[in-house]
Amino acid sequence: ESSVNKDVLGVKPGNVLVTVRDYNTLSHLRWVLERTDTDEQDVVVLSARMTGPGSAEYDLSTEQIFSDYEQKLFTETVKVAEKVGKTISLVVVPARDPFSAIIQTANELESSAIVAGLSSKMTAEEQAYRLGQAWEAIPGQKRQIVFQVVRPDETVATFRIGPHTPDIKTEDVHLIHRLWLKMRKSPG
Repeated sequence: ESSVNKDVLGVKPGNVLVTVRDYNTLSHLRWVLERTDTDEQDVVVLSARMTGPGSAEYDLSTEQIFSDYEQKLFTETVKVAEKVGKTISLVVVPARDPFSAIIQTANELESSAIVAGLSSKMTAEEQAYRLGQAWEAIPGQKRQIVFQVVRPDETVATFRIGPHTPDIKTEDVHLIHRLWLKMRKSPG
């Protein structure tokens, strides 16, 4: 299809978008599938197919978007889903910037969460920062989304993308309260 949205893909709003890039590192997909009731919440597996400069001038053929590599990647993702006994939806999108492709797809699909494996080149925090930058660049209506990075040891870093209340430690809340009380005692 020329565009990706929840109706074209046949998924419900609130789905989980799982990014994949390397068929040897799909433990984050298994992690999602083990924790998701796919009868209630759809799981969409996304591969952002990197395209070079100048390629946007011409329509890409199916072979250019869905190469042998994507075929192998999706074969392995389906194997993971079958082992867990769950269904998934698969999508490939051409992209110059993977973070823009991920966040735009999540926004179009009305995803509630994006889950990725830990990058070999970036920390989880850097991945979240780049995704947040891409979120800020989207024009129009945007949804707040949870971004989770699943490390190989299955520890998870969770970030909120979009406007949200900050995560504040209990001791920081108490400090703010004490400062507020002091300020109230000494107006001006």
